[in-house]
Amino acid sequence: MNVVFQPSLMLVQSITNSSPCVVTTTTYHGYLSGLVVNFVFPAPVGMFQLQQGDYDIMVLSSDSFAIPIDSTNFTPFNNNTSNPAQVVPIGETNPDFANSFQNISQGLNE
Repeated sequence: MNVVFQPSLMLVQSITNSSPCVVTTTTYHGYLSGLVVNFVFPAPVGMFQLQQGDYDIMVLSSDSFAIPIDSTNFTPFNNNTSNPAQVVPIGETNPDFANSFQNISQGLNE
């Protein structure tokens, strides 16, 4: 049985030097706006400045999203296909918790 965890890490195709910074993944990412991600650059591909933070994303398309940072003066991204950069989901900003009024998990383990 194959188990797929969503959202999962994705390989990075490109990252723009712009504001906001736009990230394109190699395949359909399945992410939703508000997801918090960080980046892993296992090889010298540029944009190492992004590895220093966690970012809320805004989905633009099935394979791209924007992060609210000005990367205009960052080292340009150079796609290394033999050891590609990765974007890794780590959490989410979800306003539903602020509006919740009942804990439905109470009594489930009793």
